[in-house]
Amino acid sequence: MDSRLKDALEKRDALNTKIQRLKGRLDIATQERDKVIGELQEKNIEPDKIDETISLLQEKYETLLSQFETDLNTLQNTLTQYMEKTQ
Repeated sequence: MDSRLKDALEKRDALNTKIQRLKGRLDIATQERDKVIGELQEKNIEPDKIDETISLLQEKYETLLSQFETDLNTLQNTLTQYMEKTQ
């Protein structure tokens, strides 16, 4: 067989192998994407608005954390005053 033809056929086979591997990876990625979209929809989160939802959750987290810190400081001050009065 002509060596150029042999090289071309080997290259074709190698490329076909790579294509099949990439198709498999694409199928897995597509399944994972669909799974994530399904989980988001179960939680009533629109996949197209995920960035907006994350921002809202971060804002809520910051607000709740600030309130928690304020409550802890208030409690600490109240306990300190109580301890000073009882000593």
